[in-house]
Amino acid sequence: MRHLLLWCGAGLVLVGCGADDGGLGLPPPPERNLSATATASGDNQSGGISTTLPLPLRVVLEAGGTKVPGATVSWSTGQGSIEPQSVTDGEGIATAAWTLDTIPGTQSATASVVGAPNKVSFHATAVPLRPAVALTKGVIGNGDGQTVSANAASFQSLRVLALDEERNRASGQVAWTIESGPVRFVEPAGGPTDAMGISTAWLRPIGTEGHAVVRASLTGTASSVAFTLTVGPPHYLVRLSSSSFLSLQNGTQNPAVDTIPAGATVTWQLDFDYDPHRVVSVGTPAFATPGDFPYAGHPEVSVTFTVPGTYHYTDFYNSAVTGIVVVQ
Repeated sequence: MRHLLLWCGAGLVLVGCGADDGGLGLPPPPERNLSATATASGDNQSGGISTTLPLPLRVVLEAGGTKVPGATVSWSTGQGSIEPQSVTDGEGIATAAWTLDTIPGTQSATASVVGAPNKVSFHATAVPLRPAVALTKGVIGNGDGQTVSANAASFQSLRVLALDEERNRASGQVAWTIESGPVRFVEPAGGPTDAMGISTAWLRPIGTEGHAVVRASLTGTASSVAFTLTVGPPHYLVRLSSSSFLSLQNGTQNPAVDTIPAGATVTWQLDFDYDPHRVVSVGTPAFATPGDFPYAGHPEVSVTFTVPGTYHYTDFYNSAVTGIVVVQ
């Protein structure tokens, strides 16, 4: 800082003159202001539940009457989902797509920018799904084409999506039927679709091998879709974690108890970690240890049981985890 010496009465006075700016000081930068765009802001739209609004949400960032590009805008909503952030373009505008929640009613979202004291609020109305006219398997993980062993607890769920005339999610009544094959429903299937237009069915094998065809039909229409399932030979799996053996056939653990026919194979799968694990027989009758679980590829070991009896086993490195194989 520079200083000046001035005569003041009988003496000198030291006066500060500020930085190298002529003593005037720099004005503070203009405050940023975030607002909804004057037109097509995307506010106050309506859309079907679980659908993306047709117009994006749009905000504009200004500072001192000048548009601000390259600023990150954060978006948030307590209902549905919205793109987490976007960057303002050359006109200071940022946009986001808003997918509404599964519950009808008024929903809200906000946009904010670091350095701008205000937030911008948006509102939308989610309306119930329209009537369905068709079914599709266009759902991620719809369950088609599965193969499970004859002794598996169940298949992964089968799912269909109901659509309206504009191919949006819709509501309707769905009937599920087994056309052929060694499967049955875990629980009664069919009825109205859920809030996202989805109908789900759970099936399990009945113990024999073969192929199955399961069909979902939209009540009141000719629309239906078929699922093909395969039931393969029995496969006995036990999962080993750091704290338990778990039978994937029946959910028993510590001890995991599996009953198998003579000549069947039990496979132990490791929930991978970096500690050593080894399945070892305990008592009589006994089976030969398959060795430590490998660290490469799929960490699993197997034993084929040919002699009937009740076999107890544990993890060599953790005797607190136990299992039993009953060979008949």
